[in-house]
Amino acid sequence: MENYQIILKVVITHSYFPDGVCRSLDLYPTPESKQLFLRRQMVCKKIKPNEWVFLQAASSDGSFRDTDEQLSLCLESTDPSFSLYTRLEEAFETGRVIKQLDVTLPAVQKAPVEINHVFEAKKMFWVYALLPRVETGRKRNIKLIELSDKVAFDKKEYVVLYERTATTFRSKKQIPLSNSYPFQLRLYEEKEHGDKLLSQYIPFPQPEDTNKNNEIITYIYY
Repeated sequence: MENYQIILKVVITHSYFPDGVCRSLDLYPTPESKQLFLRRQMVCKKIKPNEWVFLQAASSDGSFRDTDEQLSLCLESTDPSFSLYTRLEEAFETGRVIKQLDVTLPAVQKAPVEINHVFEAKKMFWVYALLPRVETGRKRNIKLIELSDKVAFDKKEYVVLYERTATTFRSKKQIPLSNSYPFQLRLYEEKEHGDKLLSQYIPFPQPEDTNKNNEIITYIYY
């Protein structure tokens, strides 16, 4: 491999992950580009969870190819929930392919072509539906707060769900989805002489809980 040089570097990042590293994708040439890949004796190596390099040996005169050539690559999701938390520009119907990257490899190439693609997480309204474990729960005046005031909720009383009377809290703004949030949610009951803590562990919404295009709902019994 010492005679091979890097001709292409691909890095994929995603805002859903706090470190930006997208670990849920595979990268490979399209069927059409596979012939070019084999003919040019290219080699692909995954050097990081979200980074690939393509290598090729130069000809005796130091060139890589006679003319500019087009290389197309498929990005395939390895996470069934990828499309639930990712804002995708286009829809693919073939398997789990979520994007195609088209790259021009120049005839004269003195440095690697670098492709840096960024995926953005969806922004959703968070909805919490609080259902009392017992019927008397409907009389409790509850509130959901985020301790650092990073998230504010609108409260709606007495929505009937699953044959129970629920209280719903909907975030005032859309929140970018993430696999780790800097929030601290608490559920309190408002009482005459001060608030009573009901729960200091409120689970964050999961992509699978998507209710409609712009809303993600979590059900909690209290």
